[in-house]
Amino acid sequence: MDNTFYTHIKILKQAIEHNKLVVFAGAGVSRDAGIPTWNELKNELKKDINVDEDETDALKIAQIYFNERDEKEYIDKVRQILKYKQVKYLPTHELIFKLNPLHVITTNFDDLFEQVIEEKLYPFSAIVKDSDFPFALNTNFLVKVHGDLTEANIVLKEEDFLGYARNHPLFESFIKSVFASKVVLFVGYSFSDPNLQSIIHHVRDILGKKFQYAYLFNSASNIHSSQKGYLKSKGIQLISYREHKKEIESFLNGENSSKVKYYRHYNLSTAGQYTCNFLNFLSQYKVQNEELKNRNFIDKLFVSLDRFNDVVCLDGYFVTSLYPIKTDKTYFNDSVITTDNIELLSLYRDYSKIQNGVMVITNISALGIVERERKEYEIKLNTITKQLNYSGISWLSASNAKHPEKFIPISLKSQNCQCLGCRYLSFKLDEVAEEVNSESQYRDLRDRLLFGYVVYKFGDWEKALKVFSEIAAEAWKAHRYILYYLCKKNIKTLHNLVRGDYRMTEKKREELLSQIKDTDLDMLLNQLTGLSAEEYKLLRIIRDRDVLYDTLEDVNEAYSNIFKTYHHFINGGWSSHIGDSDINKLINALNKLFNFHWNNNIVLDEYKDFTDIAKKGFEGIIISNATSDSYNARLDQFNASQLQLMVLYGGNEIGKALEDFEVNRLHLDEENRRVFVGWAKNFFQSFSNKKSTHGNYLNENIKSQLRFENFRRNCSRYFSNFVVLLSYLELDNELTEGLIDSLLVFLEVQDFLTWPDIENLCLLLEKQPQTFNEAQLSKLIAISKLRKYNFRVERDFWWAVYIVKRDHLENFLISDKKLIDEIISISNSKDWAYQNILVAFYFLTESALRKKVKERILKLLNDNFQISYYEYLVKVKIIDKGLLKEIYIDNLNLQCDIEIRNNLPYWVNTHSGWVRDSIMFLVYFKFKFTGKLLKKINEAPDFVKFALLPNKYDYSNFKVEWLYLYKNRPDVLLNLAKSRKFKAELAKRKSEIADEKLKALVFTYF
Repeated sequence: MDNTFYTHIKILKQAIEHNKLVVFAGAGVSRDAGIPTWNELKNELKKDINVDEDETDALKIAQIYFNERDEKEYIDKVRQILKYKQVKYLPTHELIFKLNPLHVITTNFDDLFEQVIEEKLYPFSAIVKDSDFPFALNTNFLVKVHGDLTEANIVLKEEDFLGYARNHPLFESFIKSVFASKVVLFVGYSFSDPNLQSIIHHVRDILGKKFQYAYLFNSASNIHSSQKGYLKSKGIQLISYREHKKEIESFLNGENSSKVKYYRHYNLSTAGQYTCNFLNFLSQYKVQNEELKNRNFIDKLFVSLDRFNDVVCLDGYFVTSLYPIKTDKTYFNDSVITTDNIELLSLYRDYSKIQNGVMVITNISALGIVERERKEYEIKLNTITKQLNYSGISWLSASNAKHPEKFIPISLKSQNCQCLGCRYLSFKLDEVAEEVNSESQYRDLRDRLLFGYVVYKFGDWEKALKVFSEIAAEAWKAHRYILYYLCKKNIKTLHNLVRGDYRMTEKKREELLSQIKDTDLDMLLNQLTGLSAEEYKLLRIIRDRDVLYDTLEDVNEAYSNIFKTYHHFINGGWSSHIGDSDINKLINALNKLFNFHWNNNIVLDEYKDFTDIAKKGFEGIIISNATSDSYNARLDQFNASQLQLMVLYGGNEIGKALEDFEVNRLHLDEENRRVFVGWAKNFFQSFSNKKSTHGNYLNENIKSQLRFENFRRNCSRYFSNFVVLLSYLELDNELTEGLIDSLLVFLEVQDFLTWPDIENLCLLLEKQPQTFNEAQLSKLIAISKLRKYNFRVERDFWWAVYIVKRDHLENFLISDKKLIDEIISISNSKDWAYQNILVAFYFLTESALRKKVKERILKLLNDNFQISYYEYLVKVKIIDKGLLKEIYIDNLNLQCDIEIRNNLPYWVNTHSGWVRDSIMFLVYFKFKFTGKLLKKINEAPDFVKFALLPNKYDYSNFKVEWLYLYKNRPDVLLNLAKSRKFKAELAKRKSEIADEKLKALVFTYF
């Protein structure tokens, strides 16, 4: 191996990575397009002028032509010879741009580079004269140092070269700066090219003694050592294709670390093909990969992934694109890497195994290591595997695997991590707040990034900005550019959040914005140097929010299929094989979204885009669980991590979806239920001072964080989501020991819950009444007296307390006369919510106090009589059916009039069920219609009278269609079936029935 050659290539690759490569392109790059060479141009000019046949000085010939023929003919002739606007660019021009050069400088007059820029939309500004520099729109330049045929400012004749420095001072300065600070690669120049000779003449003078070598690629053969020495003395290293033909072409034909064939045949001359081969080689050659090519597979993996050690979680698709994992048949899907990569499969299938939750090597000889190296390589292997796990990769599979047993598990057991992030996710908010308040200092920049992220989660955006700014400054000095970019990305995101947060005072918002310099992430990415192509790719994934948009696409597709499957079974479908992978795809997508942003501490989850995706995903998970049991791919069991995400990012859609899709219980195994209930306890306990001996009060560390509105909102959301999900779990006394006591202390010390939160607490009481004992219920009532929300909440709260008594604590009664007097005193309002509160209190109150509650109920009923409320009081036996019955019938008649006045056909009216319900109520409770009551009933419409008085009704106005009004009121229909007079009349009318549904109704009951 020629080490000098690979040293040159390594320097050129480093220049590419540091954005310091400048390509100097000569006439050779355009020769195969049909553009004449320098000598051919010279000879063509000689034909039209009177000059000595032995004259070979091209500059002198051009000068003589100009002097004899004047400027227009001179320019026209050069354009004609050089086929101006008649030729198309070559693969050579494209490959030069694929090197990602900072600038392309050319001595050519043609427009072939411009054609590539225009067609491929490369961000290069063309500089064809000095005055173009100030107006360049891009930081990358195509610099035509010898002018341009379109501008007709070409540098060709003798006086052009002699006066170049004077006439083109900016070009001259630019070239000097390039050679002084960049790495230059000459392509397309021959030794006899006067342009090259002119440039070489100035290079050494520019660089002095301390110079960075420039590099000249040459495809010619028989390069004399004297020529090499001459170039080197001028600061130019020669790279000869002929001398390194074997190495270059072997690499291109697949003898490389990736075993990929890069060779492409172009319809070019030999020199042109060689130039393309070299440019292709330089573009594809990855120094690190090739240096690792002969090392064992663990080293390859470790070094490849170690570049990203400031990013905990990589995207699974990104991982599969990395050396040494990538092959043509390697892809990632739903936590599985499927591959034909024998080295990767063998490492985990044949040479190692999971033992006690960690990876151990079982075959050291196959890996080419010795026993004393085992521990070192096991540490590396576990580091690699954890990185894969964090990236959502749990399994490997051979690309030809057809059976589950061929899947190789690589998921390691989660360690009991006590970092700030893991404690926050365990909802130990008090512990995390204590560290945040103590200004804990972390030496490791990665730990400090997590600290800044947690500060952001607590809502202290000002402090988070300060932390991210400090880390960015230190990361830049330490050349940790990925970490630097993460911090700048977070600062940019926080800038946008602050700017759009109108809950913040204008003064505070302006104050914060003044501290934040808005960052152009595109420009910043272009300014970063020294990163590999893969590292740039990762930063572009972060910049462009690719993981977010990939998740959106996956969630939308999976949700749509899950929803269709649900309705398929609702409508009588039977196939159990439709959409088998949809729920896994949905869950994996949500995990990827969360893990990538949380584990990498990327500020994004306050954006509506993020939370909307999460909420739609949660609803999809619930719908899958609600799908028919006969569907074998439904989600039949949840796990704690799924509920954890619902707590963190869920909203009202969780409770609504559980109710709308009639989910009775969220099924978790015992371990997952224990974990989730433990998180709930942690959350409730975080808000009280556990060390206090003087009663309960709000934890000081939490209190200091609750001054931030965003954290208050988060805590409110966490509370609501916890109590809603706890409402649907299978809870027992052992599992919930201490849970309700912690909840009660939380309710006692908190000051941020809103009425929707308390409504969700009521759901917990109604669905889990067995979790409360009498002492806890009494304490809850005592706490409720300290909080005033609104009528609706108080109604729901007292009704929920009543359900706990009814379903679990039969002997529980309230004896607090002061509380009852307070409820009665505020129930002067006609708000119907208080009527329900009073009903609950009637059953919750000791018998000695019930009389006062009943009196208030009757008072409110008399003041604001409601038919349904009266019926309810009779049904629950708070009042006797005979009480207020005449008022009830008056209101019933009034309701009948309303229906008729609305001009609705009352026998098919489905807009109001009050009349029909009331008739069923009267029939069920067997009201006696005599005296004044009978007179009032006779004032009712006929469709009411026949139903209540079937034996006394005059059927001359009867319509059979009226029966359809009572189709869902069986008590009314069965009562009619007992009347001989009605049945006799119906027998006469049966022939009039044309409607099939009405016929079926008559057949069923009569």
